Amino acid sequence: MKLFDRLTLACLIVVTANTAQAINVEVEFLGDTFFSQNSEATAAIEAAAQHVSDAITSTLTEIDQVSFEATVGNTTATLDWDFTFRDRFTNEPIGNLPTEVSIPFLAADTVKVFIDAQPLDGISVGQGVPSGASASINASILGGGPLNGGAIQAVAGVADDEMNRSDGGALIGQLFEGVDNLGGVDVNAIRFRSSFGGVAFDVDTNNDDQNDSTQQLLDFWHVDHNTPVAANKIDLFSVAVNEIATAIGFGTSDSFETQANGTDWLGSEVIELLGSGESVLDPSLPTRILSGTQSISITDGSVQDVSLDGNITTGVREELTALDLAFLRDIGFDTIVPQIGQDGDFDLDTDVDGSDFLLLQRDPGVGTLADWTGNYGAGTASAGIVASQVPEPTTLALTALMVLGAGVRARSLSTNG
Repeated sequence: MKLFDRLTLACLIVVTANTAQAINVEVEFLGDTFFSQNSEATAAIEAAAQHVSDAITSTLTEIDQVSFEATVGNTTATLDWDFTFRDRFTNEPIGNLPTEVSIPFLAADTVKVFIDAQPLDGISVGQGVPSGASASINASILGGGPLNGGAIQAVAGVADDEMNRSDGGALIGQLFEGVDNLGGVDVNAIRFRSSFGGVAFDVDTNNDDQNDSTQQLLDFWHVDHNTPVAANKIDLFSVAVNEIATAIGFGTSDSFETQANGTDWLGSEVIELLGSGESVLDPSLPTRILSGTQSISITDGSVQDVSLDGNITTGVREELTALDLAFLRDIGFDTIVPQIGQDGDFDLDTDVDGSDFLLLQRDPGVGTLADWTGNYGAGTASAGIVASQVPEPTTLALTALMVLGAGVRARSLSTNG
């Protein structure tokens, strides 16, 4: 069991049709010898990606260019863009993730998550990280003369439009954050939102500094997402759901940082659901929901520990919950919104009785008499739901690099049963 205080939501989810368009979380396996080779493990990770996809309904514009150009007057500015996976402190590559995604084409409503395997320290069994980014602006001046700063501003704006993906999803970070100055020209921030991410699963589960054998990994990981989780194993599907959400921005994005204040959460969606955002983040890992917090599964309406906390227990499967989705909405995603409560349960105490009728009399706005009479006497409702340089006098260059890496521990997943 988890040795943490629990914050329990006194609410239910009833059947809600999910007709909204979902995004596509596309996973790409990088060829490790276990997760990409075991068919059940691959299927579990793909199912986790689909589970996240089905919950998120954001509209993301496509990314179909990496080099941008704008000409204003005598100046032509070009901007080249890469997505990167490098440690923010050392600028070294992260595990086996791509050093650069230099042709980052993505279809509309699509994010890509690379799947890796590497030894993880301590009790961590999974680690998710969004990509960083780098860009350089070069300006050439035709016939000499002063630089026309409008070209630099224009090319930065074009890149911002593309990489901001129509404000869809979490804001991962910004290049040239604030206002950078190049030759007297102000360059505003270029935003980049959820596009590429990476997830690594642990292959040194006994922490002996050696990669485990296939049998050791099979003894540790529950890889078949179609069967109940074995009592002594960690569920790969559950870890993948958490880390994929992390790789697209939960706990790792600018959007998350703007809503987190110590252990308090400022986002309106969570506050509306819980009544307060106080002390909902974990003191030991404030990029995660407080361990032990419970909510309602978006799959079957059952009460479970939230998926996006900092802990996982052997023998347990965790899917996304109503509270997880509220957090995702607060960092910029659109999601399905499960209906809370059942018709007639105006006070959300899990049954329909006289107290609900009295509440309806005092405040007719809470619902209708038909809602109450239709479910009078009903109890708990089980439901599904749904740096810059100046070279030759005629050229100028500005380069920015933002990296998010291994120093950012997205989640430590405890194997304590």
